[in-house]
Amino acid sequence: MNTLAALSALALLGALSWSATHPQTIRYSAPRAAAIERGRADAQTDALAIALQASSTPLGDAVLSQFAARYQELASQGDVSSSTAASAADIMPEVSYKTYSTADVATDPDVSLQRVIRYRSDLRLALMPLLNSTTPEFEIYARYVDTRNETHLDRLKAVASDYRVEIAQTLKVKAPRDASARHLAILDAMSRFAATLDALADNAKDPIASVALLRAYNEAERSMFTSFDALGRYAAAKAL
Repeated sequence: MNTLAALSALALLGALSWSATHPQTIRYSAPRAAAIERGRADAQTDALAIALQASSTPLGDAVLSQFAARYQELASQGDVSSSTAASAADIMPEVSYKTYSTADVATDPDVSLQRVIRYRSDLRLALMPLLNSTTPEFEIYARYVDTRNETHLDRLKAVASDYRVEIAQTLKVKAPRDASARHLAILDAMSRFAATLDALADNAKDPIASVALLRAYNEAERSMFTSFDALGRYAAAKAL
């Protein structure tokens, strides 16, 4: 998403208006309160103080801490401009997710074309609920942004749960031995994507965390496309 860095800076520096339209009770820890007070004395850090008041989740706080450190580093080098904020806001939040190992992948020494065709059929059956899904996950999230109807967040978490069910089904599929690395890649990609969907739903009311998580979503989605494409190319190569 080419405009995401600019959007991130806009969300960080314009967080006050978001707070005005989405009132909430926020309790600050002593370090956060002190950071806000110090920011009032400096025009450069005042924007950070405004953004700090808008953050309401641990993930949002972590993103802001990274932003502040990066912004101050750039500012100390004499680079103080709107582009500095955009550069500092180029933050990828850490989303924890379960990863798998080769020990989790059941394999078959048979790597013939016939075995690969059967493997592809087994995998399709395992992933059928997701293959039949017609609404993109980002569209579900966008509906929440438009309406603030939390049923869309519930649906997003339900989709994340569905991905974990599909992971469990995929773990039961035996892969040809030379497809094991690609099979492992789709397991990790689905796990990462599910965790990112959960994070988006859990942090939807925090504008700072939400904007940063959109970048994480893009990367997780790209990982999904990449891993499944690699598996498709593997199967196609067998047919040659």
